[in-house]
Amino acid sequence: MPTGAKLVAAITLMIVAYIASAVFMQSRVTELNLMSSLLTGSAVIGFVTGWIVLGNEPGYGGIDSIAAGWRAIIVGVVVACFVYGLVVVTGTMADGGFSEPLNAVIAWIRISLTMMLRSFDPFVWVILFLGGAIAGRLTGIANKRWI
Repeated sequence: MPTGAKLVAAITLMIVAYIASAVFMQSRVTELNLMSSLLTGSAVIGFVTGWIVLGNEPGYGGIDSIAAGWRAIIVGVVVACFVYGLVVVTGTMADGGFSEPLNAVIAWIRISLTMMLRSFDPFVWVILFLGGAIAGRLTGIANKRWI
C-alpha cells in the first residue's frame, strides 16, 4: 500500500543513485560501454529499491532509520551490479558470443562481481553512505509524521 514514507524513500534514493552514478561515470568513462543508460537505470533501481526496501521498514527517524537507509543502499548497489551485468551478457548473447548457456551464466556472475569491485570508489561510497543516511532519516521522519 502506498504511503508517504515509501514515496519519500523512493525519491530520495533515486536522487542518491543518480548522483552516485554520475560520479562513478566521471571516474570510469573509458571503462564502461553502458554510459547512455547508466544514469537512468541507476535512478530507476534507486526508486524501486527505496520503495521496496527502505519504504517497508523506515523506522521513526532515529538511528534505525539511518541503518535502514544504509541497508537499502547496499541492496541497491548489489541489484544494480547484477542488472548491468545481465545487460552486458544479453548484448553479448544477441551477438552470438556464447556457445553454451552455462558460459553466459558464468560471464554474468563474473561481470557483475567485476562491476561491484569497480564501484568501490571512495567518492562514490561517501555519496552513498551520506545519501543513505539522509534518505533513511527523511524517510523515518515521513513515516513518523504521515502514518
